[in-house]
Amino acid sequence: MLIAQILGFIGAGLLIFSFQMKSPRMLILMQIGGTLCFTVHFSMIGAVSGAAMNAAGAVRAILIYLKGKGYKFASHPIVLIFIMAMFLGCGIAFYENVMTILITVAMLTTSVGLWINTSNSIRYSMFVGSPLWIIHNAHAHSWSGVLTEVFNLTSIFIYYIRMYFEKRKLAKNESKEI
Repeated sequence: MLIAQILGFIGAGLLIFSFQMKSPRMLILMQIGGTLCFTVHFSMIGAVSGAAMNAAGAVRAILIYLKGKGYKFASHPIVLIFIMAMFLGCGIAFYENVMTILITVAMLTTSVGLWINTSNSIRYSMFVGSPLWIIHNAHAHSWSGVLTEVFNLTSIFIYYIRMYFEKRKLAKNESKEI
């Protein structure tokens, strides 16, 4: 169990620090590494549906990366349908309990946000997906998974708080100019 938790924390570190990478290639490699660590982590703690969703998440990361790089086949809507079908298939094939439904919804939601590929669509989709993963991870005793999702939510909250105060400051400065 200790090795599983350590692997999960390595995965968490890779996912968290991936957002600091300037190179899209390094970002995607760290994302894939993180999801693969979580795949093994969830397998080791007996959360099979979590493992399946993370393995499929690595495939999704590659496809979204290729879409972002301008590969025409990866930009076709059929790829999004494939991604959604992949997560639905994992949810059905590896169904364990209601937790599987939660993480299937989380992966479907974040897939749409990543596909749309705007900062807000990604943040909004993670705002929906992260709490669902937190519930699953707490139930599965994946403390590294809980930490990762709490970090994601905290980061999103900080962003929106910052934007709120920047808009207020901008509005205040504009009213002074009048």
